[in-house]
Amino acid sequence: CLGVHSTAAWVLRPPLPAEAMEPVEPTTAMPEKSTKRRAKRADNKIDTWFKDSRVDKYFKVTERGSNFTTEFIAGCTTFLTACYIMAVNPNILSVTGLNYEGLVFATAMSSCVATLIMGLWANLPFGLWPGMGMNAYFAYTIVGFKGTLTPVKKVMFAVLIEGVVFMVMSALDVRRYVMKTFPRWLMSATMAGIGLFLAQIGLHAGNGIDLVRDHPAIYLDAFNTAIQHSARTWLGIFMFFLMAALVTLRVKGAVMIAILASTFTCWIAEAAGEKQFVYQPQCCLGEVTYTTATEWYPASGASWLGPQTYVPQPICGGSAGAFEVSGKASNTDRADGAEGFYASSWSGARVTGSYYNWTVTDADGTEHYVPGRALSYKGNGEGRNGLGNKGDCNDVCHQMFGGFGGVVPGEYGYRPCWGTIMTDTSCWTSMTPSNDNQANEHQQAAGAINLDQSLASITVIDGFGAGCTGGAGREPRTFEAPSKVAEAPYAKLAGAIVSAWPGWFGCSATNSSAELPGGLCTADGEEAGDCSCLAGNVDGGTIWAFDTSDLDMQNFGIPLLVLLYVDFLGTMGFLYAAADCSGLIDPTTGTFEGCYAAFWADAIGTFFGAILGTSSVTTYGESMAGVYEGGRTGLTALWIALFNFLSMFFAPLFGSIPTLSTGPALIMVGVFMAEGLGTIDWHDYMQAIPSVVTVLLMPATYKIEVGILAGLMTLAMIKILTLRIVFNLPRGYESMPPLIQRFLKRQSLNAYERGIIAAAEGKPSAEA
Repeated sequence: CLGVHSTAAWVLRPPLPAEAMEPVEPTTAMPEKSTKRRAKRADNKIDTWFKDSRVDKYFKVTERGSNFTTEFIAGCTTFLTACYIMAVNPNILSVTGLNYEGLVFATAMSSCVATLIMGLWANLPFGLWPGMGMNAYFAYTIVGFKGTLTPVKKVMFAVLIEGVVFMVMSALDVRRYVMKTFPRWLMSATMAGIGLFLAQIGLHAGNGIDLVRDHPAIYLDAFNTAIQHSARTWLGIFMFFLMAALVTLRVKGAVMIAILASTFTCWIAEAAGEKQFVYQPQCCLGEVTYTTATEWYPASGASWLGPQTYVPQPICGGSAGAFEVSGKASNTDRADGAEGFYASSWSGARVTGSYYNWTVTDADGTEHYVPGRALSYKGNGEGRNGLGNKGDCNDVCHQMFGGFGGVVPGEYGYRPCWGTIMTDTSCWTSMTPSNDNQANEHQQAAGAINLDQSLASITVIDGFGAGCTGGAGREPRTFEAPSKVAEAPYAKLAGAIVSAWPGWFGCSATNSSAELPGGLCTADGEEAGDCSCLAGNVDGGTIWAFDTSDLDMQNFGIPLLVLLYVDFLGTMGFLYAAADCSGLIDPTTGTFEGCYAAFWADAIGTFFGAILGTSSVTTYGESMAGVYEGGRTGLTALWIALFNFLSMFFAPLFGSIPTLSTGPALIMVGVFMAEGLGTIDWHDYMQAIPSVVTVLLMPATYKIEVGILAGLMTLAMIKILTLRIVFNLPRGYESMPPLIQRFLKRQSLNAYERGIIAAAEGKPSAEA
């Protein structure tokens, strides 16, 4: 249940006159309380022992009609329903350049602390985690890829200040007052819009099932599921169907069961060598041709390709074919000791000779003379390397020739490997436009080996070395099973912004400074004179990832205002709905026991989460699963907090859950968050029109704040143009001339407005 109790509330309206305070028909009927909870389970021996204990009396377990077993089962159910966040939140936030393992720790620890406060102080059965929707807004709209839109440390400082503001508002009890006056239907529309925003992310590649892609003409288009490399999309679709069936059957932990089923399927497919699930870059030295009548490589970011939705498939060797060089590339430490970067080593056959006159010597000494053909060989699929792109084809090629540049008698400085092209990654990956260095490199190769220069200049497969799009939240993104399940939490202080790849984002591509090996940037990079990164990765962990220098409206002010507004609405709307579903709402006051402390839990969770390195923490709708199981007290929250604490030790496991597997969960969360639309009175266009505008613009613009502001602006303009704004002014209706009053009375008014008229005319509200 995500519904809210409403008799039509309006934005910060004045109090209704006492003579108009008569019962009115609710605009939306609420389900009976009995449908919101299971009947109490019969007491077992543990429940009998627990009854009337100090813990029982503190949490009011027996008083609220529950028992120890019910509270435990409710806690387990809520955690199983919501624990997908332990994989999804780090997947989303790692896009900003924050460390994935550190994000697992930040997610688990901040959730643990906030849920403990909810249980011990507020005595409510709700769990708190970093908010879905807020994390996506943080990562994709504000910060961007590796901080290319706004530096992640500045935005994280905005989250910290958001927590401080919420703590002040909670201390003054402002949030509870606003909760009683803010329109509930607009809360529902906001939450539904955020839900559809999440669902759209779940449909895309990168953090979803790759069903929807960008299109240069119509902006969005469905993925062609009949072409190659579509098995993963079909797997994501099927797992969503499975998740939907389990949710419909009310299976406990339905979302997590489907995530695990998809994850194990991906691991098995990768272990079995299924091409679409294996990240293995394939490189070519020699002639490369490009097919023209194929949709083999759909471009996820098609806008930069102009009208070209698909780029052609590169084929090594052309009509003559290519000779496959046996061997495998792997990572080795860089000679300069640059942390986070690797060089490629080669184990296998050795190559000598020149173009179309190769001699390939296998590891067992067998020689192959290869005239007139290109060489195809495996690139480095283990992860980031020195060059950071294209499977490190050039570096691997050099190693095949025995070292940098190769050695050909009588040809000083001969380098056959600068013309290599990455032709395949086994599993489909996104492609990026060539930067100048890559374009020059390709053009040089085109002149040397007769490539199609125009195609070579745009066909950069896996340009960021990110592995399989839709893979796990690590680098490279693959579908490989974890080598270990648990490890110590990655609780480390955040360092400086460092270059993701040397030469990118304004970072140095040289090793000219001994203080900055590998071209890595530090806080005093300008003093060292080596580099000034515009964006990149945050070195170290995620704790205290703040930067307070050069703050302005763009990188701090606007993110803070939007985070405050959206999180304020989300928490306020959910807490009211959840308490109503739990049967805790006091009909005389419109609030519930523990309301004051619940807002404190949200505020402290956000403050503490920012210190640890995650986006805003809020109460979760998945807590309704535990409420349905009978959870009524903070004892349920204590069990949830315990499970959150244990989760921080399982970063390797969560880090190996593919985003292909968590994508269906994002879509299902969208379904859960859209349930509140049922509380909107769709016959009242004053509610319906702003609600639709709010819901549509969030996923359409990829900006939550646009949907919220557009909904409020639409509501304000309708009230002004229909003159119904007078109902929000003190004695506004009474001061209007009779002509305006008759105009207002002819409209379809809500119960509050009818009450204003009744009070002015001295009639019962039912007659107005």
